[in-house]
Amino acid sequence: MIGGTYESDLGYWVNYPPTWVTSSDQISPAQPEIFNGMPVQYFMVRIEDQSLETIRQNNNKNIGGQNLIESEIILGGKNAYAYTEKFPNETIEFYEVLLEHNGKVFRIWTQKYNLDEVKQIFSTFEFTTQ
Repeated sequence: MIGGTYESDLGYWVNYPPTWVTSSDQISPAQPEIFNGMPVQYFMVRIEDQSLETIRQNNNKNIGGQNLIESEIILGGKNAYAYTEKFPNETIEFYEVLLEHNGKVFRIWTQKYNLDEVKQIFSTFEFTTQ
């Protein structure tokens, strides 16, 4: 069920669930879970200063040691790299996507990919410009 559409100044839009709130390229429930004293990150987007390959190389150093798994996906009509990390006996499931669009590297991530609402947000991600 769609609660609203968030259109970012970064050049993308997503649909988000009812009762969820938006703020500066973040989307979360009105009452986010707290983990280790910090609010859980449900959906966040930022532009990176480093190149896509540099970020991938840094992520790949962690593959295996921290249960980080890389896969190639399509998000927003673009080729992208997804990283998944599950934490044993925790409610946290990290999921991150890296992709390039119009000369910028986007990092999109969540600590709650196990939630259907978060998967719905990711599934609606689209760029506002080609």
